[in-house]
Amino acid sequence: QHGITIRSNRLMNLGITAGTSASKFSPDQNLTTDQLTVFSGGIHAAYHHNEIVEVQNPSSWTDKYYYYVEQYIEAVIETVFSVAGIMTALAFAYWISKALPDSAYTAINNVPDGQILDLTENKIYTEDGSFDEISNRIYMLYRAGILTGNTAYGHFNPKGYVTRAEVTAIITRMIDPDQRKTFQLKAKPTSGPAAFLGEYFASDNDASRPWLGCSL
Repeated sequence: QHGITIRSNRLMNLGITAGTSASKFSPDQNLTTDQLTVFSGGIHAAYHHNEIVEVQNPSSWTDKYYYYVEQYIEAVIETVFSVAGIMTALAFAYWISKALPDSAYTAINNVPDGQILDLTENKIYTEDGSFDEISNRIYMLYRAGILTGNTAYGHFNPKGYVTRAEVTAIITRMIDPDQRKTFQLKAKPTSGPAAFLGEYFASDNDASRPWLGCSL
């Protein structure tokens, strides 16, 4: 908890993050689309020494961040991978990676294509052919030591959510290369209980419920 406080204070001082109120940071809260936009804009502005300026007649305090992101990073942060405004890990990693130029993600880990098992085994996250682009950016974050996976085998849990505490750790590694992690992912066993780690889906050919399944 002490480490979370230090990281969150540092990022707030840089203008990258903000609390959920005047006195709370809410580290256990799941990341929302608004918060992702604030973090993305803050990282980009800090890296490029830009100023995030107020917009005319704002409807929310986040409007200036949306304007900044649309101006400098991406036309819009799509919410297709969110549920009621809560961003999935897949969406978070993809969009936050765009806050820095690709040249800032120097590879320090050897993570071959196909080793992040729950990205490789289930290419069902997108319907517009953009999976490979999303996957490539997530692999880039692994290789740069910014993401490390949730298991020794590198599982990512792409449809899970990320907490604000987890986000502060990831952003700290983004802006400070000295905080990035070196690791070696284990190969998935071919026998024993660990051989069955992963996600399993069954839709019975019913297109209306492609997400029916479980994680092991």
